[in-house]
Amino acid sequence: MDSEPTSVYEDFDVQTEWIREAIELDTLIVYIPGFTKEQLKVEVTTGGNLRIRGERKIDGNKFGRFSKEFPIPSNCDQDKIKARFMGTTLRIKLVVKPSPRPPRPAAPPPAVSVEEHRLKYKRFVHGLGMGMKNPRKMVNMFLAVLFIVLLTNYAIRLGLLRIKLVGYSG
Repeated sequence: MDSEPTSVYEDFDVQTEWIREAIELDTLIVYIPGFTKEQLKVEVTTGGNLRIRGERKIDGNKFGRFSKEFPIPSNCDQDKIKARFMGTTLRIKLVVKPSPRPPRPAAPPPAVSVEEHRLKYKRFVHGLGMGMKNPRKMVNMFLAVLFIVLLTNYAIRLGLLRIKLVGYSG
């Protein structure tokens, strides 16, 4: 009985590296010493992955092989994928479509000048934040409040007015 010796395959892993060469260009570098261009296959799978395979004879019926898959980015133009083999290195270039930039944040409100700040402070101090520009009105308002407080205090002392403070025990 004449039988052909069965092939023996030794699977191995290859070293890879991703490099961003430009804003719109990613490159996958695969280090595969001992292979020739004819022993390699690069393809895009139906699932949208990049598959790299290689198989070479070691001796007799013994073969070395590898197979590796990488997901292709969704913003990659699959028609522009290019592979180039040089010595022991396979370089696969993927052209990436630029992703839309997020909208710029709104510009901060303009800074208030020192003069504007002084003017606002002056208005606040002179008008107690009530928009009063006339100091006489401010004095009259102060006197009116003071009169109400003094009158209320006098009425309480005479017993004409009773105020009960809630939460006060005394």
